[in-house]
Amino acid sequence: MDTPTTTHIPDRSSPGSTRTARSAFHQDRREKCDTGANLQKIRGRDLISLATWNVRTLAQTGKLHELTHELKIYTWHIVGLCEMRWKNFGEHQTEEGHVLYYSGELDTHANGVGFLVNKSIKNAVLGCCPVSSRIITIKLQAAPFNITIIQVYVPTSEYDDEHVETFYTQLQEVIDKVKRRTS
Repeated sequence: MDTPTTTHIPDRSSPGSTRTARSAFHQDRREKCDTGANLQKIRGRDLISLATWNVRTLAQTGKLHELTHELKIYTWHIVGLCEMRWKNFGEHQTEEGHVLYYSGELDTHANGVGFLVNKSIKNAVLGCCPVSSRIITIKLQAAPFNITIIQVYVPTSEYDDEHVETFYTQLQEVIDKVKRRTS
């Protein structure tokens, strides 16, 4: 068995300096750093950072680039986004190689949810399901079982009871569809 080595990777906090990350060679002879480079499958021992962010809007030109620039100071793998205000649903690759999955209103720049998936784990994404402009799910290939994440943007108290009730009914249907691991 190969012994772990130390690899120097750039440190984002100060230009020109480096930090070290432990790495190991796996059975298929690929080297994997602790940074999680190009995960095909998330394993129980992998550290995955999840976050949520109410971005208020990404509908204006340059806002997505601004978001990815802001995220450079954090360690993140998946960011659940609310109030994106993008129309329709789809997938978009950023300049940095991250993937944005989104779901919004069909004809207006209102509401909207999404996931920004770091390029290091984008290959672990099995699929994304846009449910509405307020609910989206993403399924990740993982071991010992796959992971489904649900991102929601809940209606505020300004909405009528019928709208809120419809949202929660739809959310419960999504939760019920997520397969749970049986013992």
